[in-house]
Amino acid sequence: MMTMMTIMTMMTMMINKWHIRFLRLAREVSSWSKDPSTKVGCVIVDQSRRVVSLGFNGLPSGLARPRLRCLTGLSRSRYPCPCH
Repeated sequence: MMTMMTIMTMMTMMINKWHIRFLRLAREVSSWSKDPSTKVGCVIVDQSRRVVSLGFNGLPSGLARPRLRCLTGLSRSRYPCPCH
């Protein structure tokens, strides 16, 4: 027979396992970002652990990506061109 402590430990392990899975998924999603220095990924899940939405930092849909892509060091600012 399982004790209450055993059940709580198992529940904690399950929660941690799912947290780790979703954090790994967020890291994968962040790799889709075109920004070379700041890659951010997001995973939104509901209480049933179902993925509701994924997202990453970038330009809005339909906006052309600049070809220069911050490769020049001509400007003293951090980003000489929009870079998302």
